[in-house]
Amino acid sequence: MLAGGCLCGSLRYETRAPPLFVHVCHCTRCQKSSGSAFTISMLIETFNVALTQGTQDDCRITGASGTRYDITRCADCGTALWGRAHGRSETLAFVRVGTLDEPDRAPPMAHIHIGTRQRWVALPRDIPCFEEMYALDQVWSPESLARFRILGS
Repeated sequence: MLAGGCLCGSLRYETRAPPLFVHVCHCTRCQKSSGSAFTISMLIETFNVALTQGTQDDCRITGASGTRYDITRCADCGTALWGRAHGRSETLAFVRVGTLDEPDRAPPMAHIHIGTRQRWVALPRDIPCFEEMYALDQVWSPESLARFRILGS
């Protein structure tokens, strides 16, 4: 189980399973929404993420692929904690790894949308990198794929 929270400390959450996958997204939409060069997202079933304290405030954004996401934020400080995609991946939460109490416990497994990355960002040689998105069956573990298939996604 991993725990995390917002910047002001009023909103807390916990996860109840290991992540399905962790990726770094370099798309321009993630750059804009994070105010940084990328976002690091831990993908996990929505039912395995639980708010344990505080009040959330959701907003809607559109990703680089055109997919709409509801972003869960702290109602007090506005920290973005996780997103949920509409459509095919609605049963997944994209937890922002930087909001975890121990973010080093969810290291990246892939980099995506590297074609639009900031050129000063050095890409690792030991982690797969993709111009756009990866095919799940190419990079996810068999266990994660099995959990994902149960969701009917």
